[in-house]
Amino acid sequence: MKALRSCAFKVTPEKAIEFTKLSVILTFTWPPKNNQFWFRVLMCTSTSLSLLLIWPLVLSIIEHRNNLLIVIKSVIVIGGILNYVGKVIVVRIYQNELQYLNSSLEEFVANANAKERKTLQKYVNKCWKFQFFLTCFFFVMVTAIAAGPALLPQKFPTDAIYPFSVEHPIVAGIVYLHQCLIGYQCFCAMVLDCQAALFIWFISVKFDLLIAETKTVVTRRQFRRYIQKYQNLLRYAEVMIAPTRILALSTVLATKQGIIISGIFLISSSKSLSDEIFGLTWKHDSKTRVLWSIVLHQAQKPVAINISGLLNTLSNEYYSALLSAAFSAFATIRAAVNA
Repeated sequence: MKALRSCAFKVTPEKAIEFTKLSVILTFTWPPKNNQFWFRVLMCTSTSLSLLLIWPLVLSIIEHRNNLLIVIKSVIVIGGILNYVGKVIVVRIYQNELQYLNSSLEEFVANANAKERKTLQKYVNKCWKFQFFLTCFFFVMVTAIAAGPALLPQKFPTDAIYPFSVEHPIVAGIVYLHQCLIGYQCFCAMVLDCQAALFIWFISVKFDLLIAETKTVVTRRQFRRYIQKYQNLLRYAEVMIAPTRILALSTVLATKQGIIISGIFLISSSKSLSDEIFGLTWKHDSKTRVLWSIVLHQAQKPVAINISGLLNTLSNEYYSALLSAAFSAFATIRAAVNA
């Protein structure tokens, strides 16, 4: 019974690749061998549709600038859209490289011998549960947001304000479907990191196989063949690094954005209390002003989100430091690879 259960839930390398393909379908990472023209038309159309929501969200921020919750939600959605558009642009720029990586991966899996398949299966068993959980989590989250109008007193999944009437049922339906589509585009953009992770795992498999092969190298001919495999592996890794580091940076910025912006708004709100108190103290007598000064002194310490020694205060300074550190890290990696 236990053997049947483990067999039923076995995920093969082929299934892992197909699942990854399906989860990132809206990012156009896996171009077809034929019909390249229509593939690019779909890519441009999908990107343009996502950008159409940015202006209504900006109008929502302007209209509800005094409503902190709506502002934060709209900014996070804009960040998700820009993350999607940015990743599609990266995919388009590195389309040849990604196509080479994809074809190499599929060819290796299709022609793997027993030893190579065993190593592949080891990595699949180690990683598929995390990828499956991550993909399902993002999918359920987006689906819950898309289903919000059916459960909450709101007309659309977002708080976007359009420069035209959306009261007509047909217009409202089109707007709703458009926002749902963008939600799933953002979902695919977040899961695209699993695609990059797939390439990294593939390289790890090749390194494991190369390490195991080291013990079998005896003759000079075997050594030349070994060096050739090693150079091909380094070449593959170099091709993989270029798009992956940009995708990683985009994800870091997108995930940090919402938390940092919320922290900035929290600091601003708490500081505004001290400004309000300062403007009122002159109306009161001396004893009351002394009491107000105590409150004013306490209000000068804004409510801040941080963990001493682990997480700095979420502020503009932290955001700029994060960007600087990210660019420095990627520059160091690039220098090391070039060396």
